Amino acid sequence: MNKPIILVASLSLIGAGSLVYWQSQRPEPTPQETITQPVVKPATTRAPRPATQTPSLVSRITDSSLRYEVRVDALRRLDAKSLTPQEIDTLYTLLNHTPKAGHEESWWVVVNEIMEQMRKQAIAPERYTPAMLAIIRDENAPEVLRDYAIQHLGQWVTPRGAEQGYPSEENPQLVQETARTLGRTITDATIAHTSIPGTTLMVMVDMLHGGVPEPILTPILTSLQPWFQNTISGVNNTAKITRISAINAIAMLDLQEHSPSIRKLAESDQTDPSIRLNSIAALGRIGQAKDLDFLQSIASGDTKYRHAAKAALTKLSKKNQL
Repeated sequence: MNKPIILVASLSLIGAGSLVYWQSQRPEPTPQETITQPVVKPATTRAPRPATQTPSLVSRITDSSLRYEVRVDALRRLDAKSLTPQEIDTLYTLLNHTPKAGHEESWWVVVNEIMEQMRKQAIAPERYTPAMLAIIRDENAPEVLRDYAIQHLGQWVTPRGAEQGYPSEENPQLVQETARTLGRTITDATIAHTSIPGTTLMVMVDMLHGGVPEPILTPILTSLQPWFQNTISGVNNTAKITRISAINAIAMLDLQEHSPSIRKLAESDQTDPSIRLNSIAALGRIGQAKDLDFLQSIASGDTKYRHAAKAALTKLSKKNQL
């Protein structure tokens, strides 16, 4: 399971030709000459221009006069080995940077890339998990920032990244703290109408499939069972995307105790179309033999659900042949 990291969504500094260092081009003054008595122009040595100081690449990241594509490209060219301690401090400080009014959307793209490069290059790795957790727990942090922090932290604590050559969190206590924080975030009523609970839930599923030890995650997922039931049934007043995420997570985790509720959503014409579509798809994973006829009837019809039903029918048929 991967959530596109809208994502929010997943994300050295300046590309060739991207930036121009301005310098004045002034012609040397022409020496004075007399008409009646020419003089020999003395040999002079031009005073050397002051060496152009290459601006710190990190210092340009918040420059709203630059297109965000330029700043993202700059970040992708970062070399962790060449960063000074001051530049590393600046990068971590920028995680809480407040963008100028009217430049918010561009900044979220940039800060997403900061998190990405910090994670992939393990820039001050001992600081990464605490920094992401601080953002996730900050009730005043922008929704999109918390959403990105959840996605990147989930990848950071998942050892699967080693398969692609990426580092990961090596402190098991911080992995456990991350799991507990994400579990509390899912059920936080103050953010129930945001995208954050749904993002967090899918990140936790990905963590489980990505190699985070079951003893760390299973107790948390077990404690979420009442929340799952109340969310998919509509008892919890949550955002639609959270309800859809709960349905998908139940299917991916094969939580059979919730199959009757998902079957009811899939069969009812009164179900919200998006929720019904995902419920039908979920039956491909969590359904039983008795759901084959229902899926066949939807798959053979001429409705917007037929493609989801065909895919679910194929999966469920194979499952029942095993």
